[in-house]
Amino acid sequence: SQKQPLIITDLIEHDGQTLERAALIGLPNRHNLLFDFATNRLLSWSQGDLARQRTKGKNWYWEPAGSPLLETKLKEPEFELEVAGKRYVVGTDEQWLAEPRHVELRGDLATVEYVLIFREAGALATSQRVRVEVRHIIEPYQTETGHGLRRRMTFRGLPDKANLLWRLVNAKQVTEAR
Repeated sequence: SQKQPLIITDLIEHDGQTLERAALIGLPNRHNLLFDFATNRLLSWSQGDLARQRTKGKNWYWEPAGSPLLETKLKEPEFELEVAGKRYVVGTDEQWLAEPRHVELRGDLATVEYVLIFREAGALATSQRVRVEVRHIIEPYQTETGHGLRRRMTFRGLPDKANLLWRLVNAKQVTEAR
């Protein structure tokens, strides 16, 4: 049985798209998260096997293998900021919205750290930027009635009195489910 988290950062195919900058994280209790750094989005939470390796022509890639518990269907980045009545969105001159800095697997925890650059929504590319360091600690979670995962997040570099807006799922998906 798996005692330490696993992480795959190779090419991952999900929902018909090939993700070049993603992390598929599997915990010892067989709960898995798929996060895309290119778009700064949590894509899915699943349970079971972590992944299967496949080929397409001469290319190798991975696909999530677990049974989906949550497909977020997010079309935009997971986080936004609101500072002094102004909205800031993740935007960068780099190729990826989230720049990974560090991954650590220790005990039954997976820690992922990355940097986000926020810009005022609708402002010129040269507008003021806010650099935020994000740290996720992902760990198995057990209660008397079941098990799952806990995702603890810390943010360093947030301006005073900033509101951090977090999207977990696509709002349209929630509305349609009602």
